[in-house]
Amino acid sequence: MKISNLINKVLLVKKAGQVPGQSAGQVEKGAGQDAEKMSVLSQHENQGVKLKIEKMERCLHDRSCRHLISEPPARPLCDAAGLPVFDLNECPLMMWAPKQPKLIKGNQTMKKSNMYSGTKTWNPFRGCDFGCVYCVPSFQAQAKRLKQLCSKCYTYEPHTHPERLEKIPREQTIFVCGNGDLSFCDPEYTRLILDAIEKKARPGQEFYLQSKQPENFKQFLPLDEKYIFVTTLETNRDNGYQEISKAPVPTERFKQFAALDHSRKILTIEPVMAFDLDLFLEMIKTVNPEKVWLGINSRSKQCNLPEPSETEFEALADGIQAMGIELKLKTTFEERNQKK
Repeated sequence: MKISNLINKVLLVKKAGQVPGQSAGQVEKGAGQDAEKMSVLSQHENQGVKLKIEKMERCLHDRSCRHLISEPPARPLCDAAGLPVFDLNECPLMMWAPKQPKLIKGNQTMKKSNMYSGTKTWNPFRGCDFGCVYCVPSFQAQAKRLKQLCSKCYTYEPHTHPERLEKIPREQTIFVCGNGDLSFCDPEYTRLILDAIEKKARPGQEFYLQSKQPENFKQFLPLDEKYIFVTTLETNRDNGYQEISKAPVPTERFKQFAALDHSRKILTIEPVMAFDLDLFLEMIKTVNPEKVWLGINSRSKQCNLPEPSETEFEALADGIQAMGIELKLKTTFEERNQKK
C-alpha cells in the first residue's frame, strides 16, 4: 500500500472515530478514555506541571519519528498524517506506543520506570563469562529455572539458540540477547542476528545491543538508528574492580564506549558503586547518552558492594539531569529500605 493511501485511510478512520477491528462500543469507550486523559492533562497544566516534550526528532511516545515538524514547546505535529500527536496513547500513523509521556515538575521526574520498561528481551544468544558478583543472585539465578529446557542456559555458558532467530518479538523496543553479553558471541553468529533484524524488524522498532566490552561492536559498524548501544558503568573507580567482575575496568569500558562512532547510546549505572562525583559526571558527559538508568544494588543481602551514600546518589542523579540527559530511576535507597 502506498504511504499516501495509508495516510488517507488513517485520516478517514480517525474522522469516523474508529480503528480497524473496533466495535461501536469500543469506540465509545475509547472516546470516554480520551476525554478523561485530556481532562487530567488540563488539570496538570493548570497546576503548572508540563508535559516533557523530547527534542523534535522524538515524539511523546519516546520514539524516533522523521515526520515531526513542530518545535518545542508546541505539541509535536505529524506532517505525514496531518495531525498533532495529541492522544497520550495513539500515534496518528496508527503506530501504538506502550509508554506514557512523563509528567515533570521542575527538574524532578514524577514517574519512575523500572529497568528497560516497555522492552522485550529476545535471546537467540545467551550466557556470559564476566562473572559479575551481582549477576549471581539476579540473571544467573533466573537462568537456574531453565535446567529442564537447556543445560547451557542453566550454567549461563555462552551459547546460541538459532531456532529463535526468526522469532523477533513485536514490542516497540527489543533488548537483544539481554540474558548474556554479546562480546562472547561469535562475530559470524552476531551478523546472523543483525541480518534477522534487518529482515524482520517492523517499522519503528528499536534494538538495544548491550555489552561490558563495547569495542566488540566496532566490527559491525555502521549501523542505522534503530540500534542503540548500551553498556554498564557502575563507577568511575578501577581500584578493586577485579574483585567484582572480569569485565574491562570502568575507565577502559568508558573509553571503548565513548569511541564508538554511533549516534545512539544509553548508560546503565546499576548497581551504582562508590564514585567520585565530578569525575563520574565528566565521563557521562563525554559519552553523551540519550538516557541513563540509575539504581542501587537491589540485592544487598546476597551481594555486598561498596556503595555511595544516599546524598551522593541524589547528587549524581541531579548532575545527570542538569546535563539535560533523560534519567530513568531503578531501585532507590528509599525503596530498598522499605523492603527490609
